[in-house]
Amino acid sequence: MIETRELNTRVSVDPHGTVVLDGIYESKEENVRIRISDLSPIPLRGSAFQSSQRRAFKLELLISATLCIL
Repeated sequence: MIETRELNTRVSVDPHGTVVLDGIYESKEENVRIRISDLSPIPLRGSAFQSSQRRAFKLELLISATLCIL
């Protein structure tokens, strides 16, 4: 699956000037459970064969463009 995002804007830039378009920010959190499938269901001792982790991700994408007339 490919995620796409779109940005439409109009700017005025001097020759060889660079413009930075606003960024796209994304934050994600996920809970991951890792376990040994045959041993984790054992009553009272199964928890020794599994672990849980909380992961947090932050993504920032800045788009810059430089005008070059050929």
